[in-house]
Order: sequence, then structure tokens, then C-alpha cells
Amino acid sequence: MQLVVNVLGGFLIVVCVVSALGDFARVPALVETMHRLGISAKMLPVLGLIKMAGAIGVGIGFAQSLFAIAMGVCLSAYFACAVIAHTRVKDPLRESAAAYVILVVALTYLLTSLAV
Repeated sequence: MQLVVNVLGGFLIVVCVVSALGDFARVPALVETMHRLGISAKMLPVLGLIKMAGAIGVGIGFAQSLFAIAMGVCLSAYFACAVIAHTRVKDPLRESAAAYVILVVALTYLLTSLAV
């Protein structure tokens, strides 16, 4: 089970870091998506910091299981908010699929972390 936690954790670290770098760089497609979701482009650095903190926390979670559980809760909440934001504006699945997939991965990471 620990192997599953580690693989999911590694995936979440990569996704959070890549996504945060996009936030910091203010990638035009990302800025457009945020505008459509009703989120100010000024919030992108804050969202990037949240994702970077999540990635660091998951990394610490490799050594501290309580940290892994805490990060599972935090990242699940973050991506649940992302899913809600996409659903609220009735985004098509192709625009919101990543948020749904990452939410499922974060929830799976949380549940497997609880089981270890």
C-alpha cells in the first residue's frame, strides 16, 4: 500500500509544481480560463503558492504519514473547489477533466495514506 501512496504522491508533486509554474508565468490560456471561471488573474500567484505548498507537503509526507494525510485533505479540498468552479460556469468536460482527474487522485492519495 505504501508503494501506491508514493506513486500517487509523486504524481501530485509533478502536477502541482507544473501547474504552479504555469500560474507564476501567467500562461495566456490559463489567464483566459481563470477569467472564464470568474477568478482574477491577480490570484494566480496565490494559487501557485498553494500548489507549491501542497507539493512540498506531499514531499514531507513521504517521511511523515500524518503530513501525507494532511496534504491529502488539503489537496482534495483545493481540487474540489476547482471542480466546483468549473461546474458553476458549466465548462465542458474537455475544459474541466483535469480538475476531476486530479481530485480523484488526491482523494485516492488521502484514502491510501489513511490505510498505511
